[in-house]
Amino acid sequence: MPCDLNVFQQSLKALTKSAIKSRTGTMSADLNLTRQLLKEATNANTISPLDDARALLDSCRTKGTLPFARLARHGFIAVSFLRSLVERGVFSASEAEGFMHGIHTIAYELVSDMRKLRLKEVTDVEFLGRYGHLRPGTYDILSKRYDEQPDLYLGHSGRDTATKLNVHEPTAAQKIQIGELLSDFGYDLSADELLAYIVDSVKAREESKFAFSRYVSDTLVALTKWGHSNGLEPDDLSFFEIEEIFSQTPDELKSSLPLRRNSYNLSRALRLPHLIREPHEIDVFGIPLGHPTFITGRAVIGPSLRLTAHNVVGLDGNIIMIESADPGFDWVFSHDIKGLITCFGGANSHMAIRCAEFSLPAAIGCGERIFSELQNASVIELNCGARSVKSAKY
Repeated sequence: MPCDLNVFQQSLKALTKSAIKSRTGTMSADLNLTRQLLKEATNANTISPLDDARALLDSCRTKGTLPFARLARHGFIAVSFLRSLVERGVFSASEAEGFMHGIHTIAYELVSDMRKLRLKEVTDVEFLGRYGHLRPGTYDILSKRYDEQPDLYLGHSGRDTATKLNVHEPTAAQKIQIGELLSDFGYDLSADELLAYIVDSVKAREESKFAFSRYVSDTLVALTKWGHSNGLEPDDLSFFEIEEIFSQTPDELKSSLPLRRNSYNLSRALRLPHLIREPHEIDVFGIPLGHPTFITGRAVIGPSLRLTAHNVVGLDGNIIMIESADPGFDWVFSHDIKGLITCFGGANSHMAIRCAEFSLPAAIGCGERIFSELQNASVIELNCGARSVKSAKY
């Protein structure tokens, strides 16, 4: 067994080393592949809307989803290395936070361009040409895109990206420590190579997700157009799998719609555990207490505001609660919000990286139990340093 464990450890190290070394190779190639999605026209309308949707999804699979899956793994490795440097005492928690502040992802560019839009330094056409495909629910056909409802999302920028954050540049002594640790663990890598990998991986993960979300969003536009021409509204289409829409006639979809609506309403009335371990858990089960990932070491108290893809209101001064956030929710960072709480997500999730970049106090991935309790709170106390989030009582 010890021999097998050693082989396993060495294999993992070899994979990790290969991943880091691929920064200028396969990782760069994957990023360039996803960038093609931003250059190619997606709304030529040379064929039927349904065929458009098929073609968009085919391109998205090869140039978007698969490269993003690989780049996301790089992002996870990168953040894990950064956390490890804190655990090993190379960086303090605040220094690691400051290092993340210096990584400017697509979210930084979005908020910066929102501010330029408000100051009339860029036009609506220019802004929406780049960001118009975003929608708060990336895969939700009922969620409005930025370019479909710009007044709802744009025109705000309480957050100034020019504001100086406490960016941490690793010192020479810290780089020596990193180099020694890498050597001790059998990695023939320099500190500069590892740090560059962390920066590039985090940026690449977010940029690739931004790129492939364009094709997903344009696919939903094509499906909506097809539905309208065949007597099916977006709400109707939301009850079907994509392959059903591709394989069935409009009349077949319409005839099964009442049953689909009933099934949906029934499923919403049922609640099951994430994992059924014993037969009795079909009837009675407990919801485990979540363990959020806290971002920054700051503490804030403020009114809570539940936000969904279909409920967008004034955000300034509130602690925002989102069940599961994706790139389409990045517009919230243009508001002067106090903090962010999500039900789902982890240390390497999209919103965790975004909040670290903007030094925004957050509790990411609270779990259903904590999130449900907080929904009943009018005021929330979020203390990231103490790793606590709760209803504020005065």
